[in-house]
Amino acid sequence: MAAIPGVRTSWGKSFKEYTDNNILATQLLLEAAQNSAVKKIVYASSSFVYGGMIGPADERQTPHPISPYEVTKLSAEHLCQLYAHNFQVPVISLRYFTVFGPCQRPDMAFHQFIYCILQERPIVIFGDGEQSRDFTFIDDVVVANFSAMQSKHDGNAKADNHFKI
Repeated sequence: MAAIPGVRTSWGKSFKEYTDNNILATQLLLEAAQNSAVKKIVYASSSFVYGGMIGPADERQTPHPISPYEVTKLSAEHLCQLYAHNFQVPVISLRYFTVFGPCQRPDMAFHQFIYCILQERPIVIFGDGEQSRDFTFIDDVVVANFSAMQSKHDGNAKADNHFKI
């Protein structure tokens, strides 16, 4: 679950921090897992890897990252698949849609909206206000992670072998 989050801050000088924490750290974890008794790695990816999609996301759709953050998350997903295929590292990737809940980052929309409402300030909405997206409550992430850990599925499964948690 450790990574550097955020689309807007991944551009420019910050990109190295994203590659170090989102790609290289994942690769080091996968290397360490090769010769260990680890039962499974659950990699937390992001729905942002789909890019600027219109309509509902479907994991069979080809990802089209449109920011450096998204590129790092998809790169780490590919590393997980490579280590599963080549070294039988038991790994599964889950693509979460914007996670929200108690103690979330202050740069997240829910936090900012609630803060603005409590301060009687206007809410800032990016874009034209017509966009929509799905969100995932933190409790559901916990359940999904535990379900994925207990699942018989791992990165060695065929790409079209999807399952519901």
